[in-house]
Amino acid sequence: MKLFYQPEGYRLADTMLFYKDGVFYLYHYQFRLEDTELSWWLSTTRDFVHYENHGPSLLCGPEGAEDHSLRSGSLIEKEGTYYFFYGGGFTGPDGKYRERLLRSQGTDLKHWERDAWFMDPPDGYDPGAFRDEYVYWNETLSRYLMVLGACRPDTRYPDFRLNGCTLLFSSEDLDHWTFERELWAPSMYTMHEMPDLFQMGDWWYLITFEYSDEIRCVYRMSRTMDGPWLCPPEDGLDGKAYIAARTIQADGRRYLIGIAAKKSGDDLSDYENNGAMLVHEVGQRPDGTLYLTPVPALSASFLCETPLPEVSLSAPDGRKEQLLYDRLPETFLLEADILPETDASFSLGFYEDTETGEAYQYRVSLPRETVTFERTPSQGNRPWERWQVQMERLSQHVQLLPEKKYHVTLAVDEEIAVLYVDGVPLTVRFLSPKGQGLYLAVYDGAVRMTDAVLLTEIRDL
Repeated sequence: MKLFYQPEGYRLADTMLFYKDGVFYLYHYQFRLEDTELSWWLSTTRDFVHYENHGPSLLCGPEGAEDHSLRSGSLIEKEGTYYFFYGGGFTGPDGKYRERLLRSQGTDLKHWERDAWFMDPPDGYDPGAFRDEYVYWNETLSRYLMVLGACRPDTRYPDFRLNGCTLLFSSEDLDHWTFERELWAPSMYTMHEMPDLFQMGDWWYLITFEYSDEIRCVYRMSRTMDGPWLCPPEDGLDGKAYIAARTIQADGRRYLIGIAAKKSGDDLSDYENNGAMLVHEVGQRPDGTLYLTPVPALSASFLCETPLPEVSLSAPDGRKEQLLYDRLPETFLLEADILPETDASFSLGFYEDTETGEAYQYRVSLPRETVTFERTPSQGNRPWERWQVQMERLSQHVQLLPEKKYHVTLAVDEEIAVLYVDGVPLTVRFLSPKGQGLYLAVYDGAVRMTDAVLLTEIRDL
């Protein structure tokens, strides 16, 4: 990978974040499939494109110990000491799986020593689902707050319950914590993974990753930290191929750091719970809803800039396609302005075999208010394979208007693609490219593309 971070030969998962003096410290799982132990590795970056890997930073304990199976958490600084909160999964004396919050301390963000602090779930909550704590200092309340994912136990349906919730704790010293309340318990998901809480302007936001409904990172918004937590028109922050994301603020900007989930095998394979690191910048619309854009360093990473001609397409009762470029490399970035002239659909296709028409494409439908990733056309006379791909629900809600210009960015790095349109990203994996063509197409209407630029050739790192 050249744009999105995945060390050669390894997979990444579950990133924890800290920022200091212009450097982002990213603690993450880094492993090979044959590894049986997972420790927290450290990578650093200043721009989310160029990374330095520092190797294992916080090691797991021996087999059978409560810290042998490490879970996600967060970091915070107090009076020159860094506190690394994380979770441990272990088998209790009763033979049942349990999770407990643990903590280590350090002074340089690289080396850590386990201290004696720990915390178990409050009474009445599942002892085997208590993890992913996020700790921060709240200026208004003058205390530390902690949010984390938990479950209300339900003995009737122990493996299929919709009792996931986000709990809130408070502390004055990072040592003694008081359980305040359930911050959000919607009875929608089996677990709230990687919860995040932050304020931007006059709004508060809750983010969590859910894997029991549409499998994606979702958010809610409220005027106060006490709720009610409102569902925006599009509550998904990217699609199902973007997992376990959490935000960090740095120098007045906020970033969402998650994982572009991996596939193994072919395009019909399931997404896995690991992959490459992918970062969006977070913005806020006037109505309080969030939008996401590429980080600035993404486009600055390329050497070669090729302007593409202006294209106007019209197909009042069918589909029309225009080839834009026929030698796509494995890593590129397309920037363009697109103006739908009618209430129609258009698509950006890449890696097209210009002989057979086989390609991957993002289709944006104004009538359906969606952006969808798909492989096109179906594989020969076996349309059920196409249905299987469509069943993955690789789509996002996006509301575009005719006769209005929108900026789109398509970033492709080997087998990862992400399209941004009107602040809505959709990340995907693809494994079977057929050609090198790039095209624009329109369905049952008219569309115009202007100011299109293709960026290629990555600068030396």
